[in-house]
Amino acid sequence: MDKIPRRGVLGGLGLIGVGSVAGGIGTRALLSDEEEVAVIATAGELDIQLDWKAFHNGNQIAMQAPTDTSGQVAARFADVKPGDAGCFSLSIHNETNPAYVWLAMDIRDETDGGDQPQDDPHESECPPVEYPWVCGQNETDGNVTITNDGSDLLVEINAASGQSLGETHLHLTDSIDNIPGGPSPGQFDYSHENLDATTDTYEIPFDNSNYSLSCGDNPVIAVHAAELDGEDTCWAGATEVNPGQGGNWALAIDHTIDCCPADETDNETTQPSTDHSLADKIFLDVFWDDDEDCEIDPDETVLFKDITLRGLASNIGKSTGGIMPEWYVDGTQYFSISWTIPKEVGNEIQGDEVTISFHVYAEQRRHNVEPTNPWV
Repeated sequence: MDKIPRRGVLGGLGLIGVGSVAGGIGTRALLSDEEEVAVIATAGELDIQLDWKAFHNGNQIAMQAPTDTSGQVAARFADVKPGDAGCFSLSIHNETNPAYVWLAMDIRDETDGGDQPQDDPHESECPPVEYPWVCGQNETDGNVTITNDGSDLLVEINAASGQSLGETHLHLTDSIDNIPGGPSPGQFDYSHENLDATTDTYEIPFDNSNYSLSCGDNPVIAVHAAELDGEDTCWAGATEVNPGQGGNWALAIDHTIDCCPADETDNETTQPSTDHSLADKIFLDVFWDDDEDCEIDPDETVLFKDITLRGLASNIGKSTGGIMPEWYVDGTQYFSISWTIPKEVGNEIQGDEVTISFHVYAEQRRHNVEPTNPWV
């Protein structure tokens, strides 16, 4: 048997290695294809911004472009006097996602300017709270005023145009969802029929058998009337009942029973320094200001008319749940407060100072069919 030379073995191994490499190259295709796709999830945003304008005796004293803010001083009405007037307009912007929005106003701080003489130190000042009287769904025609003496609730309807009322109805409950019939005035607990008058009054005891009341309560009050000529129906308040659910048009009042105790001091001739009066002497018209001009136009919704600053804080403060702007989508809502101080107030407010705070809270609408009020 012939021996294979050493050189030949090395050469054969080398050929095997080269053959393996050549085989690897040969398996790659000349035609090719490749695809790729990406899926990105981005969390949405909910960003409420505010802007505002302020006027004092016709002069603009403040203006702000839409901004994020927390505790910023929006306006300072300095040197206010009896006979002065002004307006503060707050714009709420939501350009991100549809949201539920709540708005509240509180008195944050009060300073009394000193003891001022009073006509009657024993007289209790608890002014009536006034709500708009809306007829035919879009016309404000007078007001409904509510007051109390600590034991009875007094509800008075006043039709400013002189249109006679044929019948009126009233219902008290603890929730707007509990207004009977969704609503049906024929199911209300109180009614006056066969009327021919431009005013009507209900006097309801706190301990009435249908709904017990006490100071500090927040009842929902539905007040309805049919005009004598049968052309329009009327409702009091600014809170829609069953909005967007295809039911009959109706409004209701969210009211806070604010009992003002009489001064029990004897033979006093001055107001105690702890009794601040400026918030009780500024009278307000409060409305959704569609064109942000600080004037009530015929088609704009009036929330309160001739209400005191303290009365407004009692009705739309955080402790009572504030109010919900008339939003169903995103966009901008304009809220204006027009104020006056009657000349007859005189020296009672001298040196007084009051600071108020507005609060805005927003919560997404999607997957949130029954939102919970953030403050109550």
